[in-house]
Amino acid sequence: MKIILPLTLILLCSACNSSSNKGNIDVADKPSKELIGKTVDEYQEIVKEQDQPVDSTSTEKPKNTSTVPNKYPVVEKGFLPLKWEDLIASGYDVDSILKKYNPIIENLEEGSDEAIKLYKKMQSEYDKAPVNESLANKKVSIPGFIAPLEQSNGVITEFLLVPYFGACIHQPAPPANQTIHVKTAAKSGIRAEESYDPIWVSGELLIDKSTTDIGSASYKIKEAKIKEYDIENL
Repeated sequence: MKIILPLTLILLCSACNSSSNKGNIDVADKPSKELIGKTVDEYQEIVKEQDQPVDSTSTEKPKNTSTVPNKYPVVEKGFLPLKWEDLIASGYDVDSILKKYNPIIENLEEGSDEAIKLYKKMQSEYDKAPVNESLANKKVSIPGFIAPLEQSNGVITEFLLVPYFGACIHQPAPPANQTIHVKTAAKSGIRAEESYDPIWVSGELLIDKSTTDIGSASYKIKEAKIKEYDIENL
């Protein structure tokens, strides 16, 4: 299950773009647009396929023979591996808000004042989506992508962890219950040039609402440990 708001909510991108350079964060060249909205496994599969050597004499595209695992492994001993849907409260209908407003959206002109007003209202409702209280204070590991908040000497030390690539920068912000506010442990930050790659984040999961310039989060992990996410090594 992947929680993505309607792609027409482009009004939220402007806030994300204006804050993406906070702390003078320099990032590498932007990856291909086809990676936007992809989960960690989908991202890795596309990158692997792009990296495969191509026989210039062949008209066939290289085949991708890898498989994506059905379960995430425990990357830190004693830590509970999570999928993003685990963060959603049991019984909550993730499509309920979109279903409620779809009839209105269909009759609105893209980019109109009425559309922008409605999209802001929808985002506020998404940000109030319930969390999974049973995960409070659990030691967990979860894979995702980062939306940078703070950096020091070219190393990102604070960010929002989100479930799909491009969230907050190229797409609307995910719901707050699909966003984790992360502060890294000492010497566990991420170099700015590596900030596009998916990562594992491990630490104590707190249910703690926070609002930043690029989105809201219902969860928080302090003193987080960071590890590269690579399906080749699963």
